[in-house]
Amino acid sequence: LRDGSEKRLSVGEGLPYDRIFSLMQSRDGSIWIGTDDGFARWRNGEMESFRSSNGLSQSAVYALFEDSEGGIWAGTKNGLNQFLDGRSIPYTVSEGVPSNNTGPVLEDRRGVIWVGTVDAGLARFDGRRFRPLPRSALASKTVRALSSAADGSLWVGTASGLNHLRDGQVVGTYTTADGLPADDSRSIFRGGDGVLWVGTSAGLMAYRNGKLAAPAGLPRNWSASIRALAEDEKGRLFIATEAGSLDVLENGRLFEFQQGGAPVRDVDAFYRDKDGFLWMGTLGGGLRLLRNGRVFSYYLHDGLFDNEIYGITADADDRLWMACSKGIFMVPRADLLQRAAGVIRHFESKPYSPMDGLRTIECKAGVQPSAATMSDGRLWFSTIRGLLVLDPSH
Repeated sequence: LRDGSEKRLSVGEGLPYDRIFSLMQSRDGSIWIGTDDGFARWRNGEMESFRSSNGLSQSAVYALFEDSEGGIWAGTKNGLNQFLDGRSIPYTVSEGVPSNNTGPVLEDRRGVIWVGTVDAGLARFDGRRFRPLPRSALASKTVRALSSAADGSLWVGTASGLNHLRDGQVVGTYTTADGLPADDSRSIFRGGDGVLWVGTSAGLMAYRNGKLAAPAGLPRNWSASIRALAEDEKGRLFIATEAGSLDVLENGRLFEFQQGGAPVRDVDAFYRDKDGFLWMGTLGGGLRLLRNGRVFSYYLHDGLFDNEIYGITADADDRLWMACSKGIFMVPRADLLQRAAGVIRHFESKPYSPMDGLRTIECKAGVQPSAATMSDGRLWFSTIRGLLVLDPSH
């Protein structure tokens, strides 16, 4: 009630449930609402909900309390829960994501965050809400890859073709009729020379000067399902395939990349760091570093948290964050470089653990990119149950 007028807040306005058990106002002016299905925060005209799927010990919230440090406590039938704002934010269909089966995440050159899903198309995040694009606008509702162009436009790889978006509108669609080896576009990479590389389920194509063209140096019979693409400091194109091979395209010549005479296998993710070093996450083979022409390997016995790595990104403190089959973990880049130099024999991985200890996290393989650092410093990860956003300063 305000000034004699009444506004009703219900499930339609974002409340998790209409049965209310507890109410509290915190010092920042937010109204906290305990319901029969989690609790909500009403702030600046926006409703944000937290349920048992977000780590709450039980759905019915009977008591709410703010302590002297600003922490929020919620009492349920199964115990006491502490809510610490800012550490992590899960985004699911409850927060407006088109699907929990999320795919690639990316911030374009204009600062817009885009989220692809594997079964419900593409959405843009405006800082408060996810706004889905009409599914009919894209070639397919299965989005596998995202890449931002220098002019701020967006390239979207889908299961049925490649889309080019400008200002949220599709301005181009490319399929096998336009020269793609296959419609299923699994990876997109913009090289240092401005060429856009498109990896499909049946080969590679280059987009330059508004046209698709087969790159020089590929054998005519070469056909591979491409998982990920990257360049090293020499400008060589690295091609990770679904068959497990890692190929390199250099000066019109294609060859298999090897480490000590043995091929590097099952690369799923690349990350080029600020010094130009190329990091590679593999499916079961740990982490690789390509630096100054040499390859270094990291495994569980070296301190790696998981040998299956689906995405790699970095924060402002020069720490590498990795999306893996067991969740998310962090290692200072300096420790990894010291291990490669033989200065130390072991390093420590620091996994992210949800506050409740009950909620499990598994990140998403086979989407590019599955982890990204945004301009505000926060880290976004695609998981099998939606998105997880971490603030590395917390």
